[in-house]
Amino acid sequence: MIYSESVAQIVPFIRSGNIDLSIIPKSFVLQDALKDSGKYIPINPSWYQPVTQYVAVLQDNNPVTISFIEFLTSNHALNILNNYGYQYTGDR
Repeated sequence: MIYSESVAQIVPFIRSGNIDLSIIPKSFVLQDALKDSGKYIPINPSWYQPVTQYVAVLQDNNPVTISFIEFLTSNHALNILNNYGYQYTGDR
């Protein structure tokens, strides 16, 4: 068994075929570097609790920050995130 500090550290092992099995996020499965590196089977969502991720806004008076948050919650950005296996569950 190999433990890593990040998913990115496991990618070379997957690509080389030096491991038989790995559990990785769907966003990594969809990357060009791994698309042809084996068979991918989704894990049943009832077997685990989803990982919730947040955007932390440290200063809400920065117009660039506000613009970026608006972009992240736009339909365009949400479609991109959805294509990489992420789901938006918050309020806009």
